[in-house]
Amino acid sequence: MRLKIWLPLFFIACSSLFAQAQQGLTGAYYQGTRFERYVLSRTDRDLDFDWDQVPPAKGLPPSYFSVRWTGFLNVPKSGKYLFSAMVDDGIRLWLDDQLIIDAWNLHDSERFNGSATLEAGKSYALRVDYFNDIFEGEIHLNWQIPETTGNFQKIDPKYFSKTKTRQQPLRKPAPTPVPEKPKTKPPVQKPVVVVKNQPDSLEKYLPQNILFEQSKSIMLPGSKVELDKLAEMLLRHPEINLTIEGHTDNIGDPDKNMVLSQDRARVTARYLVEKGIAGKRIDAKGYGSTQPLSTENTAAGHAKNRRVVFILR
Repeated sequence: MRLKIWLPLFFIACSSLFAQAQQGLTGAYYQGTRFERYVLSRTDRDLDFDWDQVPPAKGLPPSYFSVRWTGFLNVPKSGKYLFSAMVDDGIRLWLDDQLIIDAWNLHDSERFNGSATLEAGKSYALRVDYFNDIFEGEIHLNWQIPETTGNFQKIDPKYFSKTKTRQQPLRKPAPTPVPEKPKTKPPVQKPVVVVKNQPDSLEKYLPQNILFEQSKSIMLPGSKVELDKLAEMLLRHPEINLTIEGHTDNIGDPDKNMVLSQDRARVTARYLVEKGIAGKRIDAKGYGSTQPLSTENTAAGHAKNRRVVFILR
């Protein structure tokens, strides 16, 4: 009798421990503000941190670090959710590859908001990128559940999970019986004409003239025509991934050129994501003036080095 009593209690305890182990988000911690060197991964219950000039984890400095949290957000109610992030310094937040908050710059305890319409009972893939530059760092992620009033509230850890929660399958109604049709003579089969479609020549979709305002990461309208063609091709070929490289000339401060090249690559990637391309298929990198096409110290030589390169993989 004791064995019969203890076995259910044992399985209940194991199930509870397993559920707790799946709660939270996976945080990958890096040295450098652009994920330069991976240090460690750990499970974080929520996103509510305030690092006052102290390291966020063992092996990291108190400044110049970045974190990428991944997992799932489990939604309790259908409707429009408002998200609010208080950060020092930068944050980007995605839900199912939809960019909700984008504030990837230096900030001093500033608040940024975003919104998304979500469905109850679903688990949405969550990704949060964060970096801290110098001195103290902080990140506090809150939300406002639909049909509630008042201030934003901290997201309860129970809504975060490292794995996607299972949904109960919908019961399909029994099919209505279809009366049997009287037999008729089969139609005369016409010869089938097979039209062979020519395969895409992938090179013809690679944009050649992606232009930006001088010394800025604001894309000129004419560039979007060629990016639209590239997006259509990528939608037809989900097996193809893309690397976007940003490059500049060697005029001006090298550090600013590096940031500019990274921003231009990310702006280009963001445009493709808005066209329906999954963000995980795109890798955006910036190289500043470190990989010139031309070494000529002329206007034409500098123009060749100011470019965005697309690599299919």
